[in-house]
Amino acid sequence: MTRAADGPTASGERSAAAGVNYGNISTGDNARFMHLDPGALKSPEQVPPPAGLWNVPRRPSRVFVGRDQVMDDVAQALASGRRGVIGQSVAGLGGVGKTEVALHHAHACRERYTGVWWVGADSRTNLTAGLAALAHRLAPATTVLPDEQAEAWASAWLYHHDGWLLILDNVEDPGDIETLLGGVDSGRVLVTTRRDIDWTGYGLTPIRLSTLTQAEAVQMLCERTRQDDQTAAAGIADYLGYLPLALEQAAAYINHHHIPMAAYHDRLDDERAGQLLAGIAPGQNAQRAVTRVWALTLAALSTTNPIAVEILHVLAWLAPDDVPRDLITMLTDGDQTTADLALGVLASYSMATLDETTVSTHRLVQTVLRLTLPASQTTTDPSSQAIQLLNTAVPANPGGDPAGWPRWRDLLPHITALTNHLPHSTDTTLSRLLNETGVFERGQGLYQQAELHSTQALAITEAALGPEHPDVAISLGNLASSYRDLGRAGDAVPLERRALAITEAALGPEHPRVAVRLGNLASSYRDLGRAGDAVPLERRALAITEAALGPEHPDVAISLGNLASSYSDLGRAGDAVPLERRALAITEAALGPEHPRVAVRLGNLAASYRDLGRAGDAVPLERRALAITEAALGPEHPDVAVRLGNLAASYSALGRAGDAVPLERRALAITEAALGPEHPRVAVRLGNLAASYRDLGRSGEAIALCRRAVQIADQTMPDEHPTAVALRAFLERLRREADDRDRSG
Repeated sequence: MTRAADGPTASGERSAAAGVNYGNISTGDNARFMHLDPGALKSPEQVPPPAGLWNVPRRPSRVFVGRDQVMDDVAQALASGRRGVIGQSVAGLGGVGKTEVALHHAHACRERYTGVWWVGADSRTNLTAGLAALAHRLAPATTVLPDEQAEAWASAWLYHHDGWLLILDNVEDPGDIETLLGGVDSGRVLVTTRRDIDWTGYGLTPIRLSTLTQAEAVQMLCERTRQDDQTAAAGIADYLGYLPLALEQAAAYINHHHIPMAAYHDRLDDERAGQLLAGIAPGQNAQRAVTRVWALTLAALSTTNPIAVEILHVLAWLAPDDVPRDLITMLTDGDQTTADLALGVLASYSMATLDETTVSTHRLVQTVLRLTLPASQTTTDPSSQAIQLLNTAVPANPGGDPAGWPRWRDLLPHITALTNHLPHSTDTTLSRLLNETGVFERGQGLYQQAELHSTQALAITEAALGPEHPDVAISLGNLASSYRDLGRAGDAVPLERRALAITEAALGPEHPRVAVRLGNLASSYRDLGRAGDAVPLERRALAITEAALGPEHPDVAISLGNLASSYSDLGRAGDAVPLERRALAITEAALGPEHPRVAVRLGNLAASYRDLGRAGDAVPLERRALAITEAALGPEHPDVAVRLGNLAASYSALGRAGDAVPLERRALAITEAALGPEHPRVAVRLGNLAASYRDLGRSGEAIALCRRAVQIADQTMPDEHPTAVALRAFLERLRREADDRDRSG
């Protein structure tokens, strides 16, 4: 079988804003640029629990009443000596104190555990990030891995060790944690959730946490305020529905203003609270309770620190936890003192929780704030402020500048939360932010998330600007690129044709953006096995790019590489080589010798050498390409699988199938983990590994792998696709060879 040497060489649409285009160059997970020695990343079972493993976010509330039985139940279940996960699901409505129960248990019982790790699990993304952080703490070498791979490493560590406590806070979707719970075989798990479902099916023991009794609520208020007016405390507790969060915020207000509880009780019934409550749906008692408290806090803050009110409204549109504090400083025009003062006031009212670098707000408080308009009609809409804040905060060039990737990872949960809160937005700033986010996610191998955000960006842009605006073409191109990443080139083509037509009509046939559109369409044709249709588009794209940007521009290298790839697919490797050499020289001069794009150029040139029978010349180029890619993107990135597969192909061409097999196995594992078991690239990996097994005389294994490769190709590729045709022919050849051996034997 002819081995397929694939690589990310397309001129994909990467745009932070109209007119800014990025090449389709896969990017990495962080900015460390470290080479990972094979022995540097230990397997999870080799890493012992470190002393003092602990990341519990804060100390529990000083006053904690009415939860003695719950605490006993949690401690008893988690102290059981039987092996296996003992899950304790503390369920209840927002603001009832579920997180406080977990905090108190963690602090009170810390010595029972070899380590305690806290994960905010309100979304699949945050669960992944929290477990990846555990991996980073246990094995710093995992910091070069994409989050999904680091999560898998952490899950394996939990499986191989015991004595730990894992706290999964605010689980919204039980499906998010099902795989985790099923894959660990020791330790303890404590889940908090608002979902009142049958958690026993997930191996968890449910406890339903209700509001406090009147006596417990009165006790809490009296202890928290150090006042003994039980009549006023009972009245406040009745107004607030005995909800711990609302009672805590009421006590914070009383203490901040040094007023009697009776005076606070009188203020709860004023007209302002009544107006705010009108916007809360009947039956939403927790929201109504928090709204009553918040009405008084708002009135006080509006007079003494209106900036704090503005900050609180903006925070409501972001993720509840781990908002970088420098974002708040941006809201105060860079005035650190003003930002710190406002945050301190919010913390004193128990409206926010602070640490040295981040801010957190309660989800229920956020919900109430999003339902409540700012008092001042001149204040900018908080959701618009949040959009602008994140749009300003994200680093430029998300696909090409690794130095910005850690910041992107910090901001990604807040971009996702903001987008979820605004499903019908027509704000074009949000669409530009989502386009950039999709670029970042594609570089990280987060292809499903990139498709989602690119789809949202396209919907916003079309709704705001109409179907023929040039910015619509940018969003179409981004979504089409996501489709290609997911192996759906057939779905990408109509989007790219439409994007090309819009761009030509709006900007003229010689504009550089037209070259981007041509390159994207050609790339999809090539993915569909239509390299002959791609060549004229790529020639035209190259001519436009050189004329507009000059012969040494990095985008010229992209166009050269794309045309060379089509020539190679057509069996014209001799025509491809001079184009690839020139593309490599331009890229190294423009970006430096260690940039991931240089690895792409090296790999493409090496593939052409191999096609020309010069596999010996290809090997050193492919080794260098692999080293650059692993250093920049981490050892589990999909592009590493490309480099491994190409190096293995050259080894096989040199008769070194034994050296090729371990590389091809690793490439297959990476590709399946990153892209899923049915992606077209998996068929390529399977076919290449099958070819090496055949060369080693392992025909039975080769047939099984090739059969699966053909099944994938038949499901995901056109019948006439060269790869599909080659795989079917190779499988038939393997079967004939096996039959011949059987007859001769």
